Amino acid sequence: MVDLDPLFRRAYWALAGLGGAYAIFLLCLTNHTLQRHALYAHKFHTGFWHDVNNPESFGFAKNQVTPFNLTTPDREILYCWHVLPLDVYAKHEREITAQPSGPVDDLTTTIGYRLLKSDPKSRVVINCKQPLLLLLPPLLLKHAANPPLQSTA
Repeated sequence: MVDLDPLFRRAYWALAGLGGAYAIFLLCLTNHTLQRHALYAHKFHTGFWHDVNNPESFGFAKNQVTPFNLTTPDREILYCWHVLPLDVYAKHEREITAQPSGPVDDLTTTIGYRLLKSDPKSRVVINCKQPLLLLLPPLLLKHAANPPLQSTA
């Protein structure tokens, strides 16, 4: 008969090691900085395994988002998304889904741009992490019917 004592001893120490590692991990999470990193995971760059050219994988409707590149005056290329509001998308769904998906060379030729440009109540919303990007060239915002950035305070 096989002696099970060494097998149980190894299993015991393996489980004890895992339990100890788990206890140390929980103890580390009492540190405020480590808590923030573990909770929000903002230091993990998920762009390596997500295709940002396919916004449908993030929960958007087909062609609700139009990816495009924007070239700044200093020749930097910014990757952008033009997102249609759901009410505009719902009204023109057949027309929007008929256009090809993916990044476009000229945003002004898209149906989404035409729809929002013709709406006098539309607003330009800029969401970025770096405040320097708010200094976009006026040529980007010249088509806006209303002031692009308004204070809500």
